[in-house]
Amino acid sequence: MWRDCLESLEEGTLLLIGVDDPELLDRSGLGALKTIAEAQARVPIILLVAGGVELSDRLGQRETSPIARAFSGTRFDIGELSLEETGAALAFPIAAIGGGGAWQPDAVREVHRLSHGYPFLVQCLASAAYREPDPVDVAAVRGAVEGALKIGSSWLERECANASDEDIRAFAKIAGHGRSTVRSSEIISLGIQSPYIGRLVRLKILKKISRGRYELRKAPAIACYHALARGVPLPKAHTRRDPPQTTTGPRCAGGVGRPDGPLTYARKPTEEGRCSRRDFHRAGRFPPGL
Repeated sequence: MWRDCLESLEEGTLLLIGVDDPELLDRSGLGALKTIAEAQARVPIILLVAGGVELSDRLGQRETSPIARAFSGTRFDIGELSLEETGAALAFPIAAIGGGGAWQPDAVREVHRLSHGYPFLVQCLASAAYREPDPVDVAAVRGAVEGALKIGSSWLERECANASDEDIRAFAKIAGHGRSTVRSSEIISLGIQSPYIGRLVRLKILKKISRGRYELRKAPAIACYHALARGVPLPKAHTRRDPPQTTTGPRCAGGVGRPDGPLTYARKPTEEGRCSRRDFHRAGRFPPGL
């Protein structure tokens, strides 16, 4: 069928194949991607596969290493938005449509804190909080959290699905600490026992970055979703936050942001174009009506 499809295309036609959520594919499905990526055809073929950290983990396994090699050199981590990029993403749609209202700095910081800079979650929070022509303040963002989580529930319900209520409670406490990196002593001071930290690492909520230091790898909005769904009380967020950080953003060949630490794979027959995350924003990756 694949060969028949290629032969039916007229010469000069560009064939673009996009696959979302490829981590849901079984081994044979991933093998089909390898077949497409290595296909020799008279027409240019672009294969764009957008997935999350689960896809990266699967491609790191021995049984899928031939598939991973097919994408060698064409894997790009779009990453999370910085505070500055989050503000730009929120402001752009309003300016593009000539809308009223504006995002106050505290509101932008709260969106960034809750979303962890994941573009999809930024969109969910913005869609729930923005009401033209009123300015958006931090109270509006916090009041829109439940609505934003409903918008994003199709993805959020898959995140931390195997976590217990106690896992979510610990996740929420760390997220409420207000910083993306924490020390083990700070985690313990929140009432989380030392042996339990390892469980949070295995659930990929935390990532150990050095002795006694951990990075929060899941967006706080995920803790909010499961806490609301399970009736687990959320702690108050601390006012202390990481200072704004500036980044140039990783280089990428194409695709759109994913909410869960996005990884974009692209296979092109010609020389790769190169652009930064900020270039994606300028090109309108975040459409009007966030």
